[in-house]
Amino acid sequence: MPETVERGQGKLIRNLNTYFESQDLPFRMSSEGMCHGLSVLRCKYVLEGRENDYYKMLDQISNETLQGGDKSLNELNEFVMQVLKSHAPEVFSRQKQRDAFSMLEVPGEGILKFNMIASTDTWKKTMESLHLQKDEAMILSTPTHTMSVSVTADNKYRLADPNDHAGFQDFESSDALLDHITSKYVWKGDYGFSVEIVRNKESMSKTREPPLPTMQEIYKDINLTAATERMDGKFTQFYFVFGLGGYDDTETFNLLLNKVIDLEGDARAEALSAMDVGLVFGAAQCDSVNILTAAIEKLPNRINSNIELMVDKSIDGGAHRVFSLLAERPETQENFKKLFSNEKASEYIHKAIAGSDPGIVKKVLAMYDSMPVDELAKAILKKNTQSGRDAIGSAIEVNGKYGANNEGPVSLLLNKVLESNQKLSAEQLLRYTLQAIKTNQPNLVTLLADTIEKNLPEKDKKAIFESIQLSEKTAKQTDLSILKTLQEHGTTHTKAVQGVMLEKENKPKGFRLAIGIMIEKFTDWSNKYKLGKEENMQQVMSNFKSFKERNQEQRQPAPKADVTPEPEYAGPAGP
Repeated sequence: MPETVERGQGKLIRNLNTYFESQDLPFRMSSEGMCHGLSVLRCKYVLEGRENDYYKMLDQISNETLQGGDKSLNELNEFVMQVLKSHAPEVFSRQKQRDAFSMLEVPGEGILKFNMIASTDTWKKTMESLHLQKDEAMILSTPTHTMSVSVTADNKYRLADPNDHAGFQDFESSDALLDHITSKYVWKGDYGFSVEIVRNKESMSKTREPPLPTMQEIYKDINLTAATERMDGKFTQFYFVFGLGGYDDTETFNLLLNKVIDLEGDARAEALSAMDVGLVFGAAQCDSVNILTAAIEKLPNRINSNIELMVDKSIDGGAHRVFSLLAERPETQENFKKLFSNEKASEYIHKAIAGSDPGIVKKVLAMYDSMPVDELAKAILKKNTQSGRDAIGSAIEVNGKYGANNEGPVSLLLNKVLESNQKLSAEQLLRYTLQAIKTNQPNLVTLLADTIEKNLPEKDKKAIFESIQLSEKTAKQTDLSILKTLQEHGTTHTKAVQGVMLEKENKPKGFRLAIGIMIEKFTDWSNKYKLGKEENMQQVMSNFKSFKERNQEQRQPAPKADVTPEPEYAGPAGP
């Protein structure tokens, strides 16, 4: 392998982030979340028998060496989109990172998935018992990092660690593989791994030899109160099993509960307390609805004693299924409803928005259907003490951070306020619109422009749209549909901006994301240009105020402003 080849995810992330910045995507890739996407993507290529193609694509992006004709370049563009899908599936659909296998249409079926914290010796015995096959691929994750494992033609274990500059390392045995991982990623206490094995679909009709161990065999000697920790945090057994990695299995919950019941005295009490923590911070926050359904049936009193924490964690994690479960199950419904007092309306609305799940926002608002409409509007417009934004502004900002096709919550909140006597001022609507422009959200810009048209007097409408003047630099970083929407509603673009619009019209078509943004193909963009951003949306507000002051009686031309938005949000750090 040439020494100049760099396959560590660091350079890949830098190059792709530069590309995404030029397309003004509302997030950035980080190493914490990227490792999972790359590992799943490699599994796809391994199961397709194209592992060499995976590294070929990786090398071209990381080392900026585009090669081949149209077919090769099209494959590279598709690879970039697959990286984006696996890292941030929410920009393509409502799915989350745990759905990466289905999003990428991996040609395999999951045959085993489990999480466990155990000693290194126990893990060596467990890994050996799995007997990973050549027609299988494994996702192997610590609490904070994800790798993939496969078996080579000469029966070696190949570990593909996204942090590895060479791309992969081969080991003679699973023991040697684990020795390498545990020495490279050191944790205090026992060691936590999430294991997921996917088998090629064409092999599913064949009997696997040897068969996989059962969950009873894997968890035979499990330490229910085991924990692992380092600077990233502490992870307990039940939290790890019930939450991380999207693990959600009723059979395993019942198996572990029976182990708890078999204990006596203080040991049982300690294990039950540990299970409570796992159900709240693991299952509730990570949307493990099957586990929580079983827990509600078997332990209703313990669930109800923790109902407030569970609801909060389900909201924080955007765990829509768990939130709905707690709201609808007869065992928890009454205590659930008690939480949503009118005094807490603003608090819960802001929590739901921060959790970024549109379904939860809708359900939280529905909890306040009987609240007087003016009181609800006041709760929506009440500013959060930390962010300084009202609920509508917070919802717009959350969309911009996570790239969700998420105008639904903003529309719901707007309508609730518009139905009340708490009228939105022209200045408020302008601020919302600037937020949507700044975070490059076409759907929201259209929604807000239509809201302005329907609800403001003519002079205020003109003041808003004539005050918005984008610089050429900002226009290049703004989706074409936003520029068109502003123009349709009265914004007069400069000749330079009109030139940018023409250039965007004639650009080769790329990929339309769920958030409404059309992004250029990676190969069309590569080596063409790189753009930065600066902040000065305040100038538009100044334009607007000056316009209103000078046009009380007779409208005059609005002052022009060279507007550039603030730097984009860097994206949340994922596990």
